[in-house]
Amino acid sequence: MLSIDQAISEWGKNKHESVDYTVLLHSDQSINYSFLKPYLKIIPNNKVYMSKHTFKLYEENEKERMLLLDAAQDAVFLYLIKMDTSTIPVYHGTKRLNQQTLVNAKVIPEPFPVELFVEDTVFITDSEQAV
Repeated sequence: MLSIDQAISEWGKNKHESVDYTVLLHSDQSINYSFLKPYLKIIPNNKVYMSKHTFKLYEENEKERMLLLDAAQDAVFLYLIKMDTSTIPVYHGTKRLNQQTLVNAKVIPEPFPVELFVEDTVFITDSEQAV
């Protein structure tokens, strides 16, 4: 039996190139298992959530964290577009996101309640160990 992430990977290998992974998501970002039925022997009873940006999977107890990270990612993308730049604002010599710069650019009303970091050049995480 395949795990959910393995089923998503197999589905991804067979999807048309124009289909985005976000079609797997319900409006609350939980996985719509109907797309994965051919790859899963048993449909799970628990909800699993997926980031619409990184496609990382999160358990029910991590849903709020995922939503915060996706909101931060949206803010960073908006900042990059608004400021016509490809440089994510970080504190000098670190990968810690400079949230005050996002506030000053009016892409968020106030800083997020946690420290955020840039990983893989563009994605946002709340774990300094991930960067």
